[in-house]
Amino acid sequence: SDLVQEKNNEYSTVFSPSRNMLKPQLISNLGHALVGIGRIGGKRCSHMGCVLQWNKEEQTWECPCHGSRFSADGKVLDNPACDGLKKKHKK
Repeated sequence: SDLVQEKNNEYSTVFSPSRNMLKPQLISNLGHALVGIGRIGGKRCSHMGCVLQWNKEEQTWECPCHGSRFSADGKVLDNPACDGLKKKHKK
């Protein structure tokens, strides 16, 4: 509303709708996501389809793209995935 009313606001550079959102961390995260999605074969995360990695120490499936984790039998342990894996995956 300050922008529309042409009022000064000390936070305008931080919360400006036209601020630059291309930060190094965003670019890094996008890179990891693209690598995970682009892999051929392997078990896929129910969130966005990235290839899962088996963590033998914790006996869980882990998504390198957004951090979802699944139990050995496919139940969601950590979000952002909401749905479990479609079938039991073998190590």
